Amino acid sequence: MEPNEQDKKQKHNQSKSDQVNKKLEAKRKKSTTNMLKQFNLLIIVLVVLSFLVLIFVYSRIISSAASEERLVQMDRAANAITNFYEDASEKSLWSTNELSVYMSVVAEATGSYLWLYDDTGRLLYINQVPDSAKENIKIGTDNYMYLPKDIIAIDIPEGGINFLGGNFLGLFQDDGNWVTVIRELKNNEGNKVSNLLLAHKIEPVLDSAQYLIEGIFIVFLIAVVLAMVIIVIYTRRISDPIEKLTKAATRVSNGDLSARVDISKYQESRHSYEDDDIMILVKIFNRMVEQIERGNSEQTDFIASISHDLRTPLTSIKGFINAILDGTIPSEKQDHYLGIVQNEVNRLSDLVSDMNSIILLDNDIDPNNFEEFNINETIIETVQGTEILLQEKDIAVQTNIQSGSKAVIVYGDQREISRVIYNLVTNAIKFVPDKEGIISINVDVQGRDIVLITIEDNGPGIAQDKLSHVFDRFYKVDHSRTDRSGSGLGLYICKRILQKHGQSIFAEKSESLGGAKFEFTLPFIRVE
Repeated sequence: MEPNEQDKKQKHNQSKSDQVNKKLEAKRKKSTTNMLKQFNLLIIVLVVLSFLVLIFVYSRIISSAASEERLVQMDRAANAITNFYEDASEKSLWSTNELSVYMSVVAEATGSYLWLYDDTGRLLYINQVPDSAKENIKIGTDNYMYLPKDIIAIDIPEGGINFLGGNFLGLFQDDGNWVTVIRELKNNEGNKVSNLLLAHKIEPVLDSAQYLIEGIFIVFLIAVVLAMVIIVIYTRRISDPIEKLTKAATRVSNGDLSARVDISKYQESRHSYEDDDIMILVKIFNRMVEQIERGNSEQTDFIASISHDLRTPLTSIKGFINAILDGTIPSEKQDHYLGIVQNEVNRLSDLVSDMNSIILLDNDIDPNNFEEFNINETIIETVQGTEILLQEKDIAVQTNIQSGSKAVIVYGDQREISRVIYNLVTNAIKFVPDKEGIISINVDVQGRDIVLITIEDNGPGIAQDKLSHVFDRFYKVDHSRTDRSGSGLGLYICKRILQKHGQSIFAEKSESLGGAKFEFTLPFIRVE
């Protein structure tokens, strides 16, 4: 393909990618705007509904209180009339006209309809008849008004009877809320003379209630305005980190793993964001992307390391085999170079084995392989397996495991634990100096449940800032150790095996030898 065509294709792909990103950004902004609008609308609806419910409840409470208060007033008025009638009758000081005047005053004071009627329902005194009752009050042949039979049939007890609410047995043909009081008028001898009826219609909203509701409505308007201001401020407070989070997530989805949500603004704010769910989400996102970026970087380094580790032995193998085949290497030296080829093949085999171990460790270790075993014996056998490596560098091994020591029984997968010990010992062998190298291995029972195994050396050690990463997958400590062979998987494999056992492994500087120190735990069973 011509260079110009490649440039055109790259520009076309870039332009297409930019268009897709612009569309995604437009959709994101539209989605965020719609979400905020819906949130604001929801809050407003909730505020309005809350105040409507509040107004309804208060109006009902006020109406009920007003009805009860009116009933008390009318009850007192009825008692006053009956007492007035009885007292005046006893002293013979009253006349029909005086009683009419007194009842008119009481009716006007209470705003009530006041009637006197006899047992036949004939109305003896009427101050007014409401329009809603005119159809039920009939005029008799004697030109008197008569109440319906349902009213006449009411059995009036000694203290009278009160009706709160309703239309008083259908007498008042409207939807009003009526308060009705009935008493018997008796003379001084206790004989019934007539019946007294006081009726008052409770208006839906009294003046005092109207003022109160108007006040509530004004408060409601003020509250809505304040709520809107608070909603705008709060939604911006919520939407700002969400918007930044969305932008960062979009960048990550486009392959930019350097994207982060800047939280310094929120940390410096006098309003605490620390405990917000959104801020927790932002921090989790930042950590997640950081881990992905670190893992990606480690994987890139690992691939580069593996490529180098594969290329070096393969180059040697290819070179030596070609030299043997074309006769460059004489027959008397072929065994020597075939031995080198064999060592390189072993290196490749170990590398492939480590890679396979990573895959296998992603699955759980079979608990059926767990058993009780002697950790002292396992350590001795594992160290003996590295004897050739130890002899090549003339390395001394120190241990508190003596010949004839009591067996320290632990519980786990013996084969996998042996591998942990092997990895740690061979790791130490790599970095201790020749002829002066020292590796110390100790086993200590800690309490009733734990055995602590310590492996330390007098090598260069591990820098303090690297200690937290030595167990990461693909990680190789740089500078002092990158020139060494290895895939950076050995310590990671140790950590994963011990995690599957529910145990821990730690790395630190050796105080006694000055190099690296590794400690891990195992479940203790007993000493035999």
